[in-house]
Amino acid sequence: MSLCRGHVLLSGDVSLENPSDVE
Repeated sequence: MSLCRGHVLLSGDVSLENPSDVE
């Protein structure tokens, strides 16, 4: 589960830095 949770954190961090990329 750690890998899944860690992946989410990475995705969230990227979305904060590049919200346009996510949308």
